[in-house]
Amino acid sequence: MGLGAVYWDDSWHTDRGRDDFLVPPHLLLYGGVMALGLVMGWWAWTLRREGARDGAPRLALLGVAAVLVSAPVDELWHRLFGRDAVIWSPPHLVGIAATFAVAVALARGVTTAVGRTVTMVVAAHALVLGAAMVLVMEFEADVPQFSPALYLPVVCAAASFVLPVIRTQDQRRFAFTYATLAYTAVRLAIVVALSLGGFSTPIVPPILLVAFVVDHAASRGLWSTLALPAAVHAVYLPWLFFVPNGVRLTAAEMIVSALLSLAIAVSPVLWSRVRRVGLPAAGACIALVLFASAAGAHDPGQGVQDAAITFAVDVVHSRASIETIVGGEDCERLVPSRIVARRAGQERSAPLTSRARCVAGGTIELPRPGRWFVYVEYQRGERQLEAWIPIESSGATVHNVRRLYLPPVRQNTPWRSVVGSALVLVALGLAVYARRVGVVNQPVSC
Repeated sequence: MGLGAVYWDDSWHTDRGRDDFLVPPHLLLYGGVMALGLVMGWWAWTLRREGARDGAPRLALLGVAAVLVSAPVDELWHRLFGRDAVIWSPPHLVGIAATFAVAVALARGVTTAVGRTVTMVVAAHALVLGAAMVLVMEFEADVPQFSPALYLPVVCAAASFVLPVIRTQDQRRFAFTYATLAYTAVRLAIVVALSLGGFSTPIVPPILLVAFVVDHAASRGLWSTLALPAAVHAVYLPWLFFVPNGVRLTAAEMIVSALLSLAIAVSPVLWSRVRRVGLPAAGACIALVLFASAAGAHDPGQGVQDAAITFAVDVVHSRASIETIVGGEDCERLVPSRIVARRAGQERSAPLTSRARCVAGGTIELPRPGRWFVYVEYQRGERQLEAWIPIESSGATVHNVRRLYLPPVRQNTPWRSVVGSALVLVALGLAVYARRVGVVNQPVSC
């Protein structure tokens, strides 16, 4: 339910914007976390009463607390610093790491429990994998904030990070394959549920075939090291080309993706030599990437609302023709300014010109395939207002009513870098600690 709420929340933001904090996906996600916190507290109290020493309950309670704290921190982050990327914003990274920690703690509790079953162990490991793969949710929902060249390397990093946890707790040869099979079934169910609810849907990633190759290549020297990046690119690239809403990579992005994935595959060797400084260095690199290339297309951070605006959009051969009609008695005081299209850190703009009373229009090119967030900007005196709508570049006719709003100003202050870097380091430290707790568990035979 928690994993489904995360993807529902992403679709909600894609289709409707940030909206209020107390939207149904948030209630489902954080309500579930609170209920889980009660269970974790009972578990920790029971083990302590029995005199057992186990780091998993402490990890679970820490993860639950971090998830709940990350929600107000995220809201405060938007209020203080304005628009920011969704999944890779520092507060969300803390939430993802906390969710991963809870999943690892649950997996350890399940694998050491009396009366466990194979289904319980596989389900727990599917949740661990699912928590890690939330990192690439925006790529799989066709709303990338950053270059598509980062998609597959992050898939490789997440999978390699999770693998030791699964293989330590489940010694069967195809343990990773079983976990990805359950994970794929959950992702398919999420797509069906979102589609029935009228929401945009993510793709179902083809990680099951990747896991089969990786498990088959285990303990085979160099091939076992290269199997993950090779399988990810061999399986994902054709799938992304044919599946609807897949993020397509250019030839140059494929090369960059392959090189980054290869570097991730050999990183454990380097890590053993620089582990004392590896955590701060990795955190600093992640923070640098985030703040050097942050994008703001998917999370508009809507501010004070103004007049209603009606969109009429026709897309033909990646060229979008846009007409807007502003409502309200004082609509003539709103002066159309420009059209802005944003996707994966790219931005295109075109003039938005007046055509009749309260009616404006223009055309804009959408150079890459996929979903673009198209904004229209108006001037009301000294204030700049905007409204936006998601558009498919492959061809679509869209009619929708939105609200113009006064967007918050993004504050690129030194405090933003300091606070953001601290949050990234907290997320990285929590994830590393969770992984350590997961891999020191005694292996069990299923």
